[in-house]
Amino acid sequence: MTFGAHVLFFGTGFAGGLWLAFIGWFLHGAAAQSYRRLAIDDALAGHTVEEIMRRGVTAVSPALPLSSLVHDHFVRSDERALPVVDEGELLGLVSIVDLRRVPSPDWPATPVASVMHPRTSLAVTAPDAPLGEAFAKLAQDDIEQLPVLEGGRLVGMLQRRDIARWLKLAWGPIDPQRSRSLPDYESRTPPRDVPSAPHGNEPHPRST
Repeated sequence: MTFGAHVLFFGTGFAGGLWLAFIGWFLHGAAAQSYRRLAIDDALAGHTVEEIMRRGVTAVSPALPLSSLVHDHFVRSDERALPVVDEGELLGLVSIVDLRRVPSPDWPATPVASVMHPRTSLAVTAPDAPLGEAFAKLAQDDIEQLPVLEGGRLVGMLQRRDIARWLKLAWGPIDPQRSRSLPDYESRTPPRDVPSAPHGNEPHPRST
């Protein structure tokens, strides 16, 4: 069409050819996304959050100074967000982005409770929830982890990178094309920090 050829229903010309190419690219991308989604749904079917969630996760007190949060936790691990717990009950989540809002000289006098995102603003899941449903929540809200609650108490954390690792192990080397269909959350460069990021480095999720 760009070079003068006539295509039935679309005619000829550069603009029409460019538009037709865009439609083809869009349909190809949609088909690839659908295949990846079906492959992931099939692999996660029949599994629950409890099988993959991290137990015994590190939690911090709401009264902990931000200076201790930095030096005792964030500096010594690769975690970007930690649950805030009081007597086993989840109060919220505090992230690196949250503490960056406070000038470093004020960290010793600022408690975690003053900067954390409260429980009511967080997306959460349960141990017996279908793993596919939890993964959909992670993908839909574009977040990296979900607190796992049982009776209001924190029992673990479900991280998207752990699901990605589990899928790669479950799929194995049988179908290399399938294993490439899952984004590599383990090795990717963390996205640019967003000002309101209750789950570490991701946009604010909808309240649940």
